[in-house]
Amino acid sequence: MKIIFIEDVEKTGKKFELKNIKSGYARNFLIPKKLAVLATKKNMELYDKEKEKEELKKEKTKKELQKIADKLKDFKIKIFAKVGEKGKFFEKVRESKIAKLLQKEGFDIKKENIKLKEPIEKKGTFDAFVLVGKELKVKIKVIVSEEKTK
Repeated sequence: MKIIFIEDVEKTGKKFELKNIKSGYARNFLIPKKLAVLATKKNMELYDKEKEKEELKKEKTKKELQKIADKLKDFKIKIFAKVGEKGKFFEKVRESKIAKLLQKEGFDIKKENIKLKEPIEKKGTFDAFVLVGKELKVKIKVIVSEEKTK
C-alpha cells in the first residue's frame, strides 16, 4: 500500500516520504495514529505543497543560523576569574559561564550548545565550540585572565 508520511516514524519513513508499506501496518497503525495518509492523487498534491513550504522554512532557518555562525566566527570572549594566593582559581570556567557572557553579547546560545574539551582551570586562551543549529559548529576563543583584587 502506498502512503505518504505526515511525521517521521523511526526505522520506517521520514516526513513527506512516499513509500510502499504493508497494508495491515498502514491501516492499523500509521493511518489511525495520523502518522501517514494514503497516497491518493489529492493527498499527493496537498503534501507536495506542504513539502515545498517546509523546505522554504528550513532554508530560511538555515540562512538565519548561518548569519549567527558568521558573527560568532573568530569571536573572542574575555572572562575574569577569581584567583587565590597560590594562583589557583576559586572556580572552573564552564560552559554555563561562557553561555551567560555570550547571551550578554546578544547571542541566544544555551550552555548545552557550547563544548569545551574540559573545564578551564588556569589563565590563558582556549578554544570552545558553539553548536549553532544541528549542523553548524563554530570555534570561538575564550581568554581567561585573573580578576584584579584590591
